[in-house]
Amino acid sequence: MERVKDFSKMVIKPNDVLAQVKVSNSSIILAGDSEKQKTYDHAVVIKVGEEVKDIIPGDIILDMKGAVGYTVKKNGIEESYALIPRFGINILVHA
Repeated sequence: MERVKDFSKMVIKPNDVLAQVKVSNSSIILAGDSEKQKTYDHAVVIKVGEEVKDIIPGDIILDMKGAVGYTVKKNGIEESYALIPRFGINILVHA
């Protein structure tokens, strides 16, 4: 993934959405576990498939399911991305 310079030029499936995930470290208490876990805060849409008509780049995804995540290191900084099927986006805010 280090060879990819511009994620907006990637070819994705017609019904998928590519987004950059903003990760936050927060304390989440799970049954019998009090460790810090990484959770996503939101995701910013970078590219949409050709059949996705109701989402545009820049929109903010607040809730999603079925995403495939990727972590990329750019200039020593880790960035997270997700490829999400359109039907897996539950809550979205237009930019």
